[in-house]
Amino acid sequence: MNFGKFFSSTIDWILTAIEALIGLRVIFKLAGVSPTHTVVKWLYEVSNPLVDPFKGLFSASSPMKRSELELTALLAMLIYGIVGYIISDIIRSSVNSRRPY
Repeated sequence: MNFGKFFSSTIDWILTAIEALIGLRVIFKLAGVSPTHTVVKWLYEVSNPLVDPFKGLFSASSPMKRSELELTALLAMLIYGIVGYIISDIIRSSVNSRRPY
């Protein structure tokens, strides 16, 4: 088994899971889903550490009745996607550039 391909695939899987969690968070907030529901509460608790480093980059928007577009979460998705792609690409290129002796 090729360790580089395995490691790259693992990073891709983790990135997909992170993107899915944050994406669901954005959809739920935009749809105005009740944050007190058990599943939604769990999703927010799990995704908070992923979004927290980006909080404060945008000024607080005017409060809407129930829904909001969380720009911080969208930025987090973009940054995690770019960083994950770069890391995965570096691993793939280093594996492909090795020549057997």
